[in-house]
Amino acid sequence: MVKYLEKVKALASTFRAFSIKQVPRSKNKKADALSKIASTSFAHLSKQVLVEELKEKSVNESEVLAVVEEEGESRMTPIHEYLTDETLPAEKKRQEQ
Repeated sequence: MVKYLEKVKALASTFRAFSIKQVPRSKNKKADALSKIASTSFAHLSKQVLVEELKEKSVNESEVLAVVEEEGESRMTPIHEYLTDETLPAEKKRQEQ
């Protein structure tokens, strides 16, 4: 910290005016959170990243229990039509032309 103080003093002397204001923690929550993270020691944590390769799928596609089909259109209808038939909604068709 002494080296930082020396650097600040050297730089401050080059300005015509210089002031320091303390911002309360309640007004600067992001900086407060960062300072807490920076002061936390992570020495006890392992520096290794463990990777596990799965030999089988963890979810089986046949596990879908029920499909409910609604009458009429829903908010998902345009998405379903695009995925199955590559049909764009009417608004998109007008914009492209």
